Amino acid sequence: MAQWGRNDQSVTANSTTTKESSNGAPIGTYALVKGIGSANTNPVSMDANAHFGNTSPGSRANVDVTMYGNTTAGAYIPGQAVGIFAVNATQASTTGGGNLAIGIVSFGGSGYQANAAVTLTVTNGGTSGVVNAHANTTTNPGRIDSLLISTVGSGYVTAPTAAIAAPAAITVNANTTSFEPTGANSTFSANTTGVTTNTFIAISTANTIFPTAGQKVLYRTPAGNTALSPLANNTYYYIAFSNTTVVSLATSAVLALANTPITTLNPGATALTGALANTYDVILLTTANSFWQVGDLITYKVPTGNTAVPGLSGNTSYYVTFANTTSIAISATSGGANISFSPSFTSTETHSVQGATATGYLDVNTTYPSVTHAGWVVRREGTGGRAGRVHFETLVAMHSIGQNGTSATGVTGAANPTSNATNAAVV
Repeated sequence: MAQWGRNDQSVTANSTTTKESSNGAPIGTYALVKGIGSANTNPVSMDANAHFGNTSPGSRANVDVTMYGNTTAGAYIPGQAVGIFAVNATQASTTGGGNLAIGIVSFGGSGYQANAAVTLTVTNGGTSGVVNAHANTTTNPGRIDSLLISTVGSGYVTAPTAAIAAPAAITVNANTTSFEPTGANSTFSANTTGVTTNTFIAISTANTIFPTAGQKVLYRTPAGNTALSPLANNTYYYIAFSNTTVVSLATSAVLALANTPITTLNPGATALTGALANTYDVILLTTANSFWQVGDLITYKVPTGNTAVPGLSGNTSYYVTFANTTSIAISATSGGANISFSPSFTSTETHSVQGATATGYLDVNTTYPSVTHAGWVVRREGTGGRAGRVHFETLVAMHSIGQNGTSATGVTGAANPTSNATNAAVV
């Protein structure tokens, strides 16, 4: 049977001790002193009269006296304190500080183009540790994949916190140089030869170049030409209709998908020309796929006083939906639709994009001092007779143990971290 928290009478081991005393037997270390099981590596010799609880050398009660007065954790059960009620000199003076042992990346971040610095903040002693964060630019682009300990340091009682530096922000131009680069021009005659029924614009193999209803295109006119009314130069329109020879345009994607085109095109009689070009809704970034992956979180940053590129909001996070060697596309939600930009052609502002900051933590090879709490002690017995039945009593701390000053004398009471922070922290 097992009895938890039973407050049995303390051992009375003296010349009159017998096998049975009041509410139970003495502590009774029969199994331990006989060396039963793997727990006891140094059994205490007992003679044939051990069961009878007399106090002669080698008897049960005699061994209990020795055991009860012991102040060395693990002497009878490895790693377990038995009969200790405070910190003794040996235990309190045990060195607890170690060195940095291992670094773990808990989140790899995104957009890292190079290794990052790691700032260590000491939490309970320790000095001289140096750690760097390694950025992967090949098999796992843009991620921090390991924390490299270059100097292990010493004296770390508990692991320091590790703050990985944020990835560097990447500057982009707030115009068509960086946002939404266009495809090649498809020119047409902006007169009655190239525009029919005030609606259709003649484009050779239009359904190959502009195959999708709703796709955004850029209309522009060569220098010195006049825009085809009511179209405006360097303005975005949407394909409403496309076949092998002509396209029609709408002023919005919604109207384009409803096949509601502009029907008031006013071509001139002279040989004016115009051009349409595909747009791709991307941000141009050199070697983008070296540090971005689909699903990465990215923050678009706009300096105070600047204007966000239409379609985006300044200082807002987005998700990468596409990345190749030169550009990325982004969405407002993970796996969502690509955001359509309408950048300025002339803005001189510079904005930036930045990835998410990686996180990680460190572990140390600290050995804590072996200390105990005031309160009940763990007591066990083996089998055989009432005094030897299985009995277990948990260790319950009744109040704290503190360590004041530089001496290692065990005391009870509140810990004093001011005078001896290292000991108090682990008591």
